[in-house]
Amino acid sequence: MASHSIQALDVIEDGILAVHYDDPALAALSAINTARNGHTAVAVLDDEGRLVGEISLYTLACCDETLAPAVATLSAGDLMAYIDYGGPPDDLVQLVKERLEERKLD
Repeated sequence: MASHSIQALDVIEDGILAVHYDDPALAALSAINTARNGHTAVAVLDDEGRLVGEISLYTLACCDETLAPAVATLSAGDLMAYIDYGGPPDDLVQLVKERLEERKLD
């Protein structure tokens, strides 16, 4: 039997940094920078406030130069899928290209 509650042990962080799935990825950069100080990640939440994933500075650091246009054009949720372990899905790569062309940044 445990002698202390989780609250008493203070092992759960209350100040969770989070962004909404549909928020621009650029808006998440500030939260990611803040999370860096605590060696944590930024939670990505759905419309009901449920956790659907996370974005960490470590994950971003493992990406190549194609990350910059993705951050500039995708939502936080799409960016999370873009940086997932298997490489960016073709549909998101195409979406980044289209949005760059719309902004005349091709």
